[in-house]
Amino acid sequence: MIQPPPPAQPVVGMGANATPSWWAWFQRIGQQLGTQSAASGMGVGPSPSAYTAPSNGFAIVAGGTVSAVLWSRGATSATLPPAGMFYLGTGDVLTVTYSVAPTITWVPL
Repeated sequence: MIQPPPPAQPVVGMGANATPSWWAWFQRIGQQLGTQSAASGMGVGPSPSAYTAPSNGFAIVAGGTVSAVLWSRGATSATLPPAGMFYLGTGDVLTVTYSVAPTITWVPL
């Protein structure tokens, strides 16, 4: 089993990018699953901006001025912190409300 970095290690570093230890962990997970896990920027539309996950993966929300992050799956929803790394299953929706657009990075598994 591939162990993630310690909990004290921040996921997002300066410049709103994944820190090297987390980036390496995401890459190892992708390799273990037999895929090439390539992070990509998620288009941020007008606020509130909703993104539907095309596959299992992580959305990393950083920077900007975010007032709300909402996760939903069917009729179930939850309010999340305004920044962080969030697991999304296929078809889950992440809705971000902001006054200054954040950087949102998608890391597929």
